[in-house]
Amino acid sequence: EIVAKQLPVRLVVKESGSLGAEAAEKVLISLGVTFSDIEAWGGKVIRTGSAGIREAIEKGETDLTIDHISAWQENTTALCENVEMHFVQLEAETLDRLCEYGFAPIDIEANMFKWQSQGIGTVGSQQVVLVSEDMDAELAQTITRAVCENTEKLAAAAAGLERFVAMD
Repeated sequence: EIVAKQLPVRLVVKESGSLGAEAAEKVLISLGVTFSDIEAWGGKVIRTGSAGIREAIEKGETDLTIDHISAWQENTTALCENVEMHFVQLEAETLDRLCEYGFAPIDIEANMFKWQSQGIGTVGSQQVVLVSEDMDAELAQTITRAVCENTEKLAAAAAGLERFVAMD
């Protein structure tokens, strides 16, 4: 509806260079829209960090956000405690286009977040650890082993990693 009617929405997304900003841009491109289009329709695109997104929504300064989230993501969980949120189910064609960009199909189970009573088919990405190509191979192996052997501690520190499964 936003695209079809070219509504002048206030969109808040993560800062350029983040996975959240990249995901938002790919969602819009999959819908045949750019950030510039939203601004040309009289809308506004606000780029900020996670806390800024939550604050803008809580204060009613924005209409929507598009982000890359995982199960029990802390910022989204906190936001949903304070604001009645609506999670949009993207059409199958849009999800297929996002998979062409490298995202993978995932399901967000019903009630993962407050106000989200229906399951949602969406896309996500794998959790990755990026290091310098100059990193010592032994150190990389030590870090990898520590991550894989301490999944419970990781999940306790970052709820979004609760579903992380170490694989050979």
